[in-house]
Amino acid sequence: MRASFLGLEVQKRSVQMAQKGLDITGNNLSNANTEGYVRQRLDVYAEYANMRGAYLTKSAKLGLSGQGVFASGVSQARDDYLDKRFRDNNCFVAEYDQKAAIMEEVETVFTNFSDTFDDMGMAVQFDNLKSALRKYAEDSPDREELASLVRNQCYNITKLFNQQHMDLEALEEQTIYDLHCTLEDANSLIQEIVEYNREIVDDYSILAADNIYNGISVTGGYGPNELLDARNVLIDRLSELGDIHVEDNFDGSVKITMGGVTIVDGKKSTIFVTNSTYEEFRDKFYENRCTMLKFTDGTMADLGSGSIKAYNDMLNGNGPYSTGGGQNAEYGIAYYKRALNEFAGSFAGLMNRLNGIERSEDRAMFAATGGGDIDASNIRISESWLQEATMIAKIYNEETGEYDFPVNLDGDAVNQLLLGMDDPVTIGEADYYGSTYDFVLFLNNRLAQNIEFTNKQCEMYTETTTSLLNSRDAIMGVSDTEEGVNMLNYSKWFNASSRMLTTLDEALDTIISKMGLVGR
Repeated sequence: MRASFLGLEVQKRSVQMAQKGLDITGNNLSNANTEGYVRQRLDVYAEYANMRGAYLTKSAKLGLSGQGVFASGVSQARDDYLDKRFRDNNCFVAEYDQKAAIMEEVETVFTNFSDTFDDMGMAVQFDNLKSALRKYAEDSPDREELASLVRNQCYNITKLFNQQHMDLEALEEQTIYDLHCTLEDANSLIQEIVEYNREIVDDYSILAADNIYNGISVTGGYGPNELLDARNVLIDRLSELGDIHVEDNFDGSVKITMGGVTIVDGKKSTIFVTNSTYEEFRDKFYENRCTMLKFTDGTMADLGSGSIKAYNDMLNGNGPYSTGGGQNAEYGIAYYKRALNEFAGSFAGLMNRLNGIERSEDRAMFAATGGGDIDASNIRISESWLQEATMIAKIYNEETGEYDFPVNLDGDAVNQLLLGMDDPVTIGEADYYGSTYDFVLFLNNRLAQNIEFTNKQCEMYTETTTSLLNSRDAIMGVSDTEEGVNMLNYSKWFNASSRMLTTLDEALDTIISKMGLVGR
Protein backbone atom coordinates (compact mmCIF):
# COMPACT_ATOMS: atom_id res chain seq x y z
CA MET A 1 0.00 0.00 0.00
CA ARG A 2 1.34 3.44 -0.89
CA ALA A 3 1.96 6.16 1.63
CA SER A 4 -1.24 7.84 2.76
CA PHE A 5 -0.27 11.34 1.62
CA LEU A 6 1.47 10.37 -1.65
CA GLY A 7 -1.61 11.11 -3.75
CA LEU A 8 -2.07 14.46 -2.08
CA GLU A 9 1.58 15.34 -2.72
CA VAL A 10 1.30 14.34 -6.37
CA GLN A 11 -1.81 16.45 -6.93
CA LYS A 12 -0.33 19.35 -4.97
CA ARG A 13 2.58 19.45 -7.45
CA SER A 14 0.09 19.12 -10.28
CA VAL A 15 -1.82 22.16 -9.06
CA GLN A 16 1.47 24.05 -8.64
CA MET A 17 2.57 23.17 -12.18
CA ALA A 18 -0.80 24.27 -13.57
CA GLN A 19 -0.52 27.52 -11.64
CA LYS A 20 3.02 28.09 -12.92
CA GLY A 21 1.87 27.32 -16.46
CA LEU A 22 -0.81 30.00 -16.08
CA ASP A 23 1.85 32.38 -14.70
CA ILE A 24 4.10 31.84 -17.72
CA THR A 25 1.15 32.22 -20.11
CA GLY A 26 0.20 35.49 -18.41
CA ASN A 27 3.81 36.64 -18.59
CA ASN A 28 3.90 35.93 -22.32
CA LEU A 29 0.69 37.85 -22.96
CA SER A 30 1.89 40.76 -20.81
CA ASN A 31 5.12 41.03 -22.82
CA ALA A 32 3.63 40.47 -26.27
CA ASN A 33 4.73 43.98 -27.32
CA THR A 34 7.95 44.14 -25.30
CA GLU A 35 10.99 44.69 -27.55
CA GLY A 36 13.15 41.60 -27.77
CA TYR A 37 10.92 39.42 -25.59
CA VAL A 38 11.09 35.75 -26.48
CA ARG A 39 8.14 33.49 -25.75
CA GLN A 40 8.69 31.30 -22.70
CA ARG A 41 7.32 27.87 -21.89
CA LEU A 42 7.16 25.66 -18.82
CA ASP A 43 9.01 22.39 -19.43
CA VAL A 44 7.42 19.55 -17.42
CA TYR A 45 8.18 15.86 -17.20
CA ALA A 46 6.74 12.77 -15.48
CA GLU A 47 8.72 11.90 -12.39
CA TYR A 48 10.35 8.49 -12.47
CA ALA A 49 10.78 6.63 -9.17
CA ASN A 50 13.98 4.59 -8.94
CA MET A 51 12.81 1.02 -8.29
CA ARG A 52 16.10 -0.83 -8.64
CA GLY A 53 16.63 -1.44 -4.93
CA ALA A 54 17.44 -5.09 -4.24
CA TYR A 55 15.15 -5.25 -1.20
CA LEU A 56 12.09 -3.71 -2.83
CA THR A 57 9.27 -6.17 -3.19
CA LYS A 58 6.95 -6.23 -6.14
CA SER A 59 4.15 -4.68 -4.09
CA ALA A 60 6.50 -2.01 -2.69
CA LYS A 61 7.56 -1.08 -6.19
CA LEU A 62 3.95 -0.82 -7.20
CA GLY A 63 3.30 1.50 -4.27
CA LEU A 64 6.03 3.92 -5.51
CA SER A 65 4.53 4.27 -8.97
CA GLY A 66 2.71 7.43 -10.05
CA GLN A 67 5.01 10.10 -8.62
CA GLY A 68 3.35 12.84 -10.68
CA VAL A 69 4.71 15.82 -12.63
CA PHE A 70 7.78 17.97 -12.13
CA ALA A 71 9.09 21.05 -13.96
CA SER A 72 12.66 21.13 -15.23
CA GLY A 73 12.52 24.88 -15.78
CA VAL A 74 11.24 27.76 -17.92
CA SER A 75 12.80 27.77 -21.38
CA GLN A 76 12.78 30.17 -24.34
CA ALA A 77 11.56 29.47 -27.86
CA ARG A 78 14.71 30.98 -29.41
CA ASP A 79 16.22 29.97 -32.76
CA ASP A 80 19.96 30.72 -32.84
CA TYR A 81 20.18 30.03 -36.59
CA LEU A 82 17.58 32.68 -37.42
CA ASP A 83 19.32 35.11 -35.05
CA LYS A 84 22.58 34.62 -36.94
CA ARG A 85 21.01 34.97 -40.39
CA PHE A 86 19.11 38.09 -39.34
CA ARG A 87 22.26 39.77 -38.02
CA ASP A 88 24.25 38.78 -41.10
CA ASN A 89 21.72 40.58 -43.32
CA ASN A 90 20.83 43.42 -40.97
CA CYS A 91 24.28 45.00 -41.31
CA PHE A 92 23.86 45.26 -45.10
CA VAL A 93 20.44 46.88 -44.74
CA ALA A 94 21.93 49.51 -42.43
CA GLU A 95 24.95 50.05 -44.70
CA TYR A 96 23.06 50.57 -47.96
CA ASP A 97 20.30 52.58 -46.30
CA GLN A 98 22.85 54.98 -44.81
CA LYS A 99 24.81 55.24 -48.06
CA ALA A 100 21.64 56.03 -50.00
CA ALA A 101 20.68 58.71 -47.46
CA ILE A 102 24.07 60.43 -47.78
CA MET A 103 24.12 60.23 -51.58
CA GLU A 104 20.63 61.72 -51.70
CA GLU A 105 22.02 64.61 -49.64
CA VAL A 106 24.75 65.00 -52.28
CA GLU A 107 22.01 64.97 -54.92
CA THR A 108 20.27 67.78 -53.06
CA VAL A 109 23.48 69.83 -53.12
CA PHE A 110 23.62 69.57 -56.90
CA THR A 111 20.19 71.06 -57.46
CA ASN A 112 20.33 70.35 -61.18
CA PHE A 113 20.39 66.61 -60.51
CA SER A 114 16.68 66.14 -61.04
CA ASP A 115 14.30 65.49 -63.88
CA THR A 116 13.17 69.11 -63.84
CA PHE A 117 16.00 71.64 -63.59
CA ASP A 118 15.23 74.60 -61.37
CA ASP A 119 16.67 78.10 -61.67
CA MET A 120 19.68 77.23 -59.53
CA GLY A 121 20.73 74.18 -61.54
CA MET A 122 24.21 74.25 -63.08
CA ALA A 123 22.89 73.04 -66.44
CA VAL A 124 20.34 75.88 -66.48
CA GLN A 125 23.06 78.39 -65.61
CA PHE A 126 25.20 77.13 -68.50
CA ASP A 127 22.22 77.38 -70.84
CA ASN A 128 21.60 80.94 -69.66
CA LEU A 129 25.27 81.80 -70.26
CA LYS A 130 25.11 80.50 -73.82
CA SER A 131 21.91 82.46 -74.38
CA ALA A 132 23.49 85.67 -73.05
CA LEU A 133 26.61 85.17 -75.23
CA ARG A 134 24.39 84.54 -78.26
CA LYS A 135 22.45 87.76 -77.73
CA TYR A 136 25.66 89.71 -77.21
CA ALA A 137 27.19 88.27 -80.37
CA GLU A 138 24.20 89.50 -82.37
CA ASP A 139 24.55 93.12 -81.18
CA SER A 140 27.18 95.84 -80.95
CA PRO A 141 30.48 94.89 -79.22
CA ASP A 142 30.43 98.00 -77.03
CA ARG A 143 26.88 97.35 -75.79
CA GLU A 144 27.48 97.63 -72.05
CA GLU A 145 24.12 96.21 -70.87
CA LEU A 146 24.43 93.01 -72.94
CA ALA A 147 28.05 92.58 -71.86
CA SER A 148 26.89 92.98 -68.25
CA LEU A 149 24.29 90.24 -68.76
CA VAL A 150 27.07 87.83 -69.78
CA ARG A 151 29.21 88.83 -66.83
CA ASN A 152 26.26 88.57 -64.42
CA GLN A 153 25.48 85.11 -65.70
CA CYS A 154 29.09 84.03 -65.12
CA TYR A 155 28.82 85.58 -61.67
CA ASN A 156 25.80 83.34 -61.02
CA ILE A 157 27.85 80.33 -62.07
CA THR A 158 30.70 81.24 -59.73
CA LYS A 159 28.27 81.75 -56.84
CA LEU A 160 26.66 78.38 -57.57
CA PHE A 161 30.09 76.73 -57.55
CA ASN A 162 30.86 78.44 -54.23
CA GLN A 163 27.52 77.44 -52.74
CA GLN A 164 27.75 73.82 -53.83
CA HIS A 165 31.25 73.58 -52.39
CA MET A 166 30.04 75.06 -49.08
CA ASP A 167 27.11 72.63 -49.01
CA LEU A 168 29.40 69.65 -49.63
CA GLU A 169 31.71 70.88 -46.88
CA ALA A 170 28.73 71.14 -44.52
CA LEU A 171 27.53 67.66 -45.52
CA GLU A 172 31.01 66.28 -44.94
CA GLU A 173 31.22 67.82 -41.47
CA GLN A 174 27.74 66.55 -40.61
CA THR A 175 28.75 63.06 -41.75
CA ILE A 176 31.90 63.22 -39.60
CA TYR A 177 29.70 64.19 -36.64
CA ASP A 178 27.26 61.36 -37.37
CA LEU A 179 30.14 58.88 -37.63
CA HIS A 180 31.53 60.06 -34.30
CA CYS A 181 28.11 59.65 -32.65
CA THR A 182 27.70 56.20 -34.21
CA LEU A 183 31.09 55.08 -32.91
CA GLU A 184 30.17 56.28 -29.44
CA ASP A 185 26.86 54.41 -29.72
CA ALA A 186 28.81 51.28 -30.71
CA ASN A 187 31.11 51.69 -27.71
CA SER A 188 28.11 52.14 -25.43
CA LEU A 189 26.46 48.99 -26.80
CA ILE A 190 29.68 47.00 -26.37
CA GLN A 191 30.04 48.07 -22.76
CA GLU A 192 26.36 47.37 -22.01
CA ILE A 193 26.70 43.86 -23.47
CA VAL A 194 29.72 43.28 -21.23
CA GLU A 195 27.66 44.38 -18.22
CA TYR A 196 24.90 41.92 -19.15
CA ASN A 197 27.56 39.23 -19.56
CA ARG A 198 28.59 39.84 -15.95
CA GLU A 199 25.03 39.62 -14.65
CA ILE A 200 24.21 36.52 -16.69
CA VAL A 201 27.37 34.71 -15.61
CA ASP A 202 26.59 35.54 -11.98
CA ASP A 203 23.08 34.11 -12.35
CA TYR A 204 24.32 30.96 -14.08
CA SER A 205 26.88 30.47 -11.31
CA ILE A 206 23.88 29.85 -9.04
CA LEU A 207 21.47 28.18 -11.46
CA ALA A 208 24.04 25.88 -13.07
CA ALA A 209 26.93 25.82 -10.62
CA ASP A 210 27.72 22.14 -11.24
CA ASN A 211 28.00 22.62 -15.02
CA ILE A 212 30.26 25.65 -14.71
CA TYR A 213 32.44 23.89 -12.12
CA ASN A 214 32.88 20.94 -14.48
CA GLY A 215 33.48 23.19 -17.50
CA ILE A 216 30.23 22.13 -19.17
CA SER A 217 28.50 24.76 -21.26
CA VAL A 218 25.34 26.21 -19.78
CA THR A 219 24.19 27.54 -23.16
CA GLY A 220 20.68 26.38 -23.94
CA GLY A 221 20.00 25.55 -20.32
CA TYR A 222 17.60 27.23 -17.96
CA GLY A 223 18.91 30.67 -17.19
CA PRO A 224 17.97 34.32 -16.63
CA ASN A 225 15.63 34.62 -19.61
CA GLU A 226 14.89 38.33 -19.25
CA LEU A 227 18.60 39.19 -19.09
CA LEU A 228 19.23 37.04 -22.16
CA ASP A 229 16.46 38.90 -24.02
CA ALA A 230 17.89 42.29 -23.07
CA ARG A 231 21.38 41.26 -24.21
CA ASN A 232 20.07 39.94 -27.52
CA VAL A 233 18.32 43.25 -28.20
CA LEU A 234 21.67 45.02 -27.79
CA ILE A 235 23.40 42.49 -30.04
CA ASP A 236 20.73 43.04 -32.72
CA ARG A 237 21.37 46.79 -32.53
CA LEU A 238 25.10 46.24 -32.70
CA SER A 239 24.59 44.19 -35.88
CA GLU A 240 23.38 47.38 -37.62
CA LEU A 241 26.71 49.07 -36.99
CA GLY A 242 29.09 46.39 -38.29
CA ASP A 243 29.48 42.81 -39.40
CA ILE A 244 29.49 40.80 -36.18
CA HIS A 245 29.93 37.15 -35.34
CA VAL A 246 28.51 35.90 -32.03
CA GLU A 247 29.70 32.83 -30.14
CA ASP A 248 28.45 31.45 -26.83
CA ASN A 249 30.95 30.90 -24.03
CA PHE A 250 30.50 27.91 -21.70
CA ASP A 251 29.67 30.18 -18.72
CA GLY A 252 26.70 31.86 -20.44
CA SER A 253 28.54 34.96 -21.66
CA VAL A 254 29.11 35.70 -25.35
CA LYS A 255 32.10 36.42 -27.54
CA ILE A 256 31.54 38.94 -30.35
CA THR A 257 33.91 39.75 -33.20
CA MET A 258 33.46 42.70 -35.56
CA GLY A 259 35.54 42.93 -38.70
CA GLY A 260 37.71 40.10 -37.38
CA VAL A 261 38.45 41.90 -34.09
CA THR A 262 37.14 40.53 -30.79
CA ILE A 263 35.17 43.40 -29.27
CA VAL A 264 33.44 41.40 -26.51
CA ASP A 265 34.66 38.29 -24.75
CA GLY A 266 32.90 37.59 -21.49
CA LYS A 267 33.76 40.46 -19.17
CA LYS A 268 36.42 41.95 -21.47
CA SER A 269 35.84 44.47 -24.27
CA THR A 270 37.62 46.34 -27.04
CA ILE A 271 36.00 49.57 -28.25
CA PHE A 272 36.51 52.13 -31.02
CA VAL A 273 38.91 55.04 -30.62
CA THR A 274 36.76 58.19 -30.78
CA ASN A 275 39.22 60.71 -29.30
CA SER A 276 38.28 62.77 -26.29
CA THR A 277 35.95 65.18 -28.13
CA TYR A 278 34.18 65.45 -31.46
CA GLU A 279 36.33 68.46 -32.37
CA GLU A 280 39.48 66.39 -31.92
CA PHE A 281 37.97 63.58 -33.99
CA ARG A 282 37.04 66.05 -36.76
CA ASP A 283 40.47 67.72 -36.76
CA LYS A 284 42.07 64.29 -37.10
CA PHE A 285 39.96 63.67 -40.21
CA TYR A 286 41.00 66.94 -41.85
CA GLU A 287 44.60 66.28 -40.93
CA ASN A 288 44.60 62.87 -42.65
CA ARG A 289 41.98 63.80 -45.29
CA CYS A 290 40.21 60.56 -44.35
CA THR A 291 38.94 58.65 -41.34
CA MET A 292 41.40 56.25 -39.71
CA LEU A 293 39.15 54.03 -37.62
CA LYS A 294 40.95 52.06 -34.92
CA PHE A 295 40.10 49.90 -31.94
CA THR A 296 41.62 50.58 -28.55
CA ASP A 297 43.97 47.61 -29.01
CA GLY A 298 45.57 49.45 -31.96
CA THR A 299 43.94 47.31 -34.67
CA MET A 300 42.62 49.15 -37.73
CA ALA A 301 38.85 48.78 -38.08
CA ASP A 302 38.26 47.07 -41.43
CA LEU A 303 34.52 46.48 -41.41
CA GLY A 304 32.82 44.46 -44.13
CA SER A 305 29.41 46.08 -43.75
CA GLY A 306 27.20 48.12 -41.45
CA SER A 307 26.39 51.79 -40.97
CA ILE A 308 29.89 52.59 -39.69
CA LYS A 309 31.29 51.31 -43.00
CA ALA A 310 28.71 53.43 -44.85
CA TYR A 311 29.88 56.60 -43.10
CA ASN A 312 33.50 55.60 -43.61
CA ASP A 313 33.05 54.92 -47.33
CA MET A 314 31.13 58.13 -47.93
CA LEU A 315 33.84 60.17 -46.17
CA ASN A 316 36.85 58.33 -47.64
CA GLY A 317 35.42 57.50 -51.07
CA ASN A 318 37.41 59.54 -53.60
CA GLY A 319 36.80 57.48 -56.73
CA PRO A 320 39.61 57.75 -59.29
CA TYR A 321 41.23 60.50 -57.19
CA SER A 322 41.92 58.07 -54.33
CA THR A 323 45.49 58.27 -53.07
CA GLY A 324 45.33 55.34 -50.65
CA GLY A 325 46.25 55.69 -47.01
CA GLY A 326 42.64 55.34 -45.93
CA GLN A 327 40.93 56.70 -49.02
CA ASN A 328 39.06 54.22 -51.19
CA ALA A 329 37.54 54.00 -54.67
CA GLU A 330 33.93 54.53 -53.54
CA TYR A 331 32.13 57.55 -54.98
CA GLY A 332 31.66 59.40 -51.73
CA ILE A 333 31.56 63.02 -50.62
CA ALA A 334 35.31 63.37 -51.16
CA TYR A 335 34.91 62.37 -54.82
CA TYR A 336 32.11 64.86 -55.52
CA LYS A 337 34.05 67.63 -53.80
CA ARG A 338 37.11 66.87 -55.90
CA ALA A 339 35.06 66.51 -59.10
CA LEU A 340 33.35 69.85 -58.45
CA ASN A 341 36.71 71.53 -57.86
CA GLU A 342 38.16 70.01 -61.04
CA PHE A 343 35.04 71.06 -62.93
CA ALA A 344 35.27 74.67 -61.75
CA GLY A 345 39.00 74.83 -62.50
CA SER A 346 38.60 73.29 -65.96
CA PHE A 347 35.71 75.58 -66.89
CA ALA A 348 37.53 78.71 -65.69
CA GLY A 349 40.77 77.62 -67.41
CA LEU A 350 38.94 76.98 -70.69
CA MET A 351 37.18 80.36 -70.71
CA ASN A 352 40.37 82.19 -69.74
CA ARG A 353 42.31 80.52 -72.57
CA LEU A 354 39.56 81.28 -75.08
CA ASN A 355 39.69 84.92 -74.00
CA GLY A 356 43.49 85.12 -74.50
CA ILE A 357 45.03 84.77 -71.06
CA GLU A 358 48.19 83.45 -72.73
CA ARG A 359 48.78 86.94 -74.13
CA SER A 360 47.87 88.89 -71.02
CA GLU A 361 46.79 88.17 -67.46
CA ASP A 362 44.32 91.01 -67.84
CA ARG A 363 42.36 88.84 -70.28
CA ALA A 364 41.35 86.43 -67.49
CA MET A 365 37.58 86.14 -67.08
CA PHE A 366 37.87 84.16 -63.84
CA ALA A 367 40.31 84.22 -60.95
CA ALA A 368 40.77 82.62 -57.55
CA THR A 369 39.95 84.54 -54.41
CA GLY A 370 43.27 85.04 -52.66
CA GLY A 371 45.21 83.81 -55.70
CA GLY A 372 46.41 80.33 -56.58
CA ASP A 373 44.62 77.59 -58.49
CA ILE A 374 40.95 78.04 -59.23
CA ASP A 375 38.47 75.59 -57.70
CA ALA A 376 34.82 75.60 -56.67
CA SER A 377 35.55 77.20 -53.30
CA ASN A 378 37.38 80.27 -54.63
CA ILE A 379 36.27 80.85 -58.23
CA ARG A 380 35.22 84.47 -58.89
CA ILE A 381 34.99 87.07 -61.66
CA SER A 382 38.41 88.63 -62.38
CA GLU A 383 39.12 92.27 -61.48
CA SER A 384 39.75 93.24 -65.12
CA TRP A 385 36.36 91.89 -66.18
CA LEU A 386 34.64 93.53 -63.21
CA GLN A 387 36.05 96.86 -64.28
CA GLU A 388 35.10 96.46 -67.94
CA ALA A 389 32.18 94.22 -68.86
CA THR A 390 32.85 94.60 -72.62
CA MET A 391 36.40 93.26 -72.22
CA ILE A 392 35.43 89.86 -73.65
CA ALA A 393 34.30 91.46 -76.97
CA LYS A 394 37.70 92.96 -77.79
CA ILE A 395 40.06 91.18 -80.19
CA TYR A 396 43.82 91.33 -80.45
CA ASN A 397 45.22 93.73 -83.06
CA GLU A 398 48.45 92.30 -84.46
CA GLU A 399 49.56 95.74 -85.72
CA THR A 400 49.10 97.69 -82.50
CA GLY A 401 49.53 94.81 -80.03
CA GLU A 402 46.38 95.98 -78.25
CA TYR A 403 42.86 94.66 -77.77
CA ASP A 404 40.22 96.70 -79.63
CA PHE A 405 36.54 96.43 -80.50
CA PRO A 406 35.95 94.82 -83.91
CA VAL A 407 33.77 96.48 -86.53
CA ASN A 408 31.11 93.81 -85.88
CA LEU A 409 30.82 90.72 -83.78
CA ASP A 410 30.41 88.20 -86.59
CA GLY A 411 33.05 85.54 -85.90
CA ASP A 412 34.74 87.60 -83.21
CA ALA A 413 35.82 86.83 -79.62
CA VAL A 414 32.28 86.48 -78.23
CA ASN A 415 31.41 83.83 -80.80
CA GLN A 416 34.71 82.10 -80.03
CA LEU A 417 33.68 81.98 -76.37
CA LEU A 418 30.24 80.66 -77.31
CA LEU A 419 31.59 77.94 -79.59
CA GLY A 420 34.58 77.20 -77.38
CA MET A 421 32.36 76.31 -74.43
CA ASP A 422 31.80 72.98 -76.16
CA ASP A 423 35.51 72.26 -76.62
CA PRO A 424 36.55 68.98 -74.96
CA VAL A 425 38.50 69.16 -71.73
CA THR A 426 40.00 66.54 -69.42
CA ILE A 427 38.57 66.75 -65.92
CA GLY A 428 40.46 64.97 -63.20
CA GLU A 429 42.95 62.20 -63.79
CA ALA A 430 41.25 60.65 -66.81
CA ASP A 431 37.94 60.74 -64.95
CA TYR A 432 36.19 62.55 -67.79
CA TYR A 433 36.91 63.86 -71.29
CA GLY A 434 34.33 66.03 -73.06
CA SER A 435 32.64 69.41 -72.89
CA THR A 436 32.19 71.15 -69.55
CA TYR A 437 28.43 71.28 -70.17
CA ASP A 438 28.26 67.51 -70.65
CA PHE A 439 30.24 67.01 -67.46
CA VAL A 440 27.16 68.17 -65.57
CA LEU A 441 25.21 65.30 -67.15
CA PHE A 442 28.12 62.91 -66.59
CA LEU A 443 28.21 63.68 -62.89
CA ASN A 444 24.43 63.48 -62.76
CA ASN A 445 24.42 60.02 -64.34
CA ARG A 446 27.16 58.72 -62.05
CA LEU A 447 25.34 59.91 -58.93
CA ALA A 448 21.98 58.61 -60.17
CA GLN A 449 23.46 55.18 -60.97
CA ASN A 450 25.10 54.93 -57.55
CA ILE A 451 21.86 55.91 -55.80
CA GLU A 452 19.86 53.43 -57.87
CA PHE A 453 22.30 50.60 -57.17
CA THR A 454 22.43 51.39 -53.46
CA ASN A 455 18.64 51.57 -53.15
CA LYS A 456 18.23 48.26 -54.98
CA GLN A 457 20.76 46.59 -52.70
CA CYS A 458 18.97 48.05 -49.69
CA GLU A 459 15.61 46.78 -50.96
CA MET A 460 17.02 43.31 -51.60
CA TYR A 461 18.54 42.95 -48.13
CA THR A 462 15.50 44.56 -46.51
CA GLU A 463 13.25 41.96 -48.14
CA THR A 464 15.49 39.15 -46.88
CA THR A 465 15.71 40.65 -43.41
CA THR A 466 11.95 41.18 -43.22
CA SER A 467 11.40 37.54 -44.18
CA LEU A 468 13.83 36.43 -41.47
CA LEU A 469 12.15 38.69 -38.93
CA ASN A 470 8.78 37.18 -39.77
CA SER A 471 10.21 33.66 -39.42
CA ARG A 472 11.87 34.58 -36.16
CA ASP A 473 8.71 36.18 -34.84
CA ALA A 474 6.69 33.09 -35.80
CA ILE A 475 8.94 31.02 -33.54
CA MET A 476 9.97 33.45 -30.82
CA GLY A 477 7.08 35.90 -30.77
CA VAL A 478 3.96 35.70 -28.63
CA SER A 479 0.82 34.44 -30.36
CA ASP A 480 -2.42 35.53 -28.69
CA THR A 481 -4.21 32.51 -30.16
CA GLU A 482 -1.61 30.02 -28.97
CA GLU A 483 -1.41 31.54 -25.52
CA GLY A 484 -5.20 31.54 -25.32
CA VAL A 485 -5.21 27.80 -26.00
CA ASN A 486 -2.49 27.31 -23.37
CA MET A 487 -4.54 29.31 -20.89
CA LEU A 488 -7.55 27.03 -21.40
CA ASN A 489 -5.41 23.88 -21.12
CA TYR A 490 -3.69 25.02 -17.92
CA SER A 491 -7.04 26.10 -16.49
CA LYS A 492 -8.54 22.66 -17.19
CA TRP A 493 -5.44 21.04 -15.72
CA PHE A 494 -5.73 23.18 -12.60
CA ASN A 495 -9.45 22.42 -12.18
CA ALA A 496 -8.97 18.68 -12.70
CA SER A 497 -6.05 18.55 -10.23
CA SER A 498 -8.04 20.56 -7.69
CA ARG A 499 -10.95 18.14 -8.07
CA MET A 500 -8.52 15.22 -7.62
CA LEU A 501 -7.25 16.79 -4.41
CA THR A 502 -10.81 16.96 -3.12
CA THR A 503 -11.41 13.32 -4.05
CA LEU A 504 -8.21 12.20 -2.31
CA ASP A 505 -9.11 14.28 0.72
CA GLU A 506 -12.48 12.54 0.91
CA ALA A 507 -10.82 9.13 0.57
CA LEU A 508 -8.33 9.98 3.31
CA ASP A 509 -11.14 11.19 5.52
CA THR A 510 -12.90 7.85 5.03
CA ILE A 511 -9.72 5.98 5.98
CA ILE A 512 -9.11 8.06 9.08
CA SER A 513 -12.62 8.66 10.32
CA LYS A 514 -14.69 5.70 9.18
CA MET A 515 -12.43 2.72 8.61
CA GLY A 516 -13.08 0.02 11.23
CA LEU A 517 -16.42 1.47 12.24
CA VAL A 518 -18.50 -0.60 9.85
CA GLY A 519 -20.78 -3.08 11.66
CA ARG A 520 -20.58 -1.40 15.04
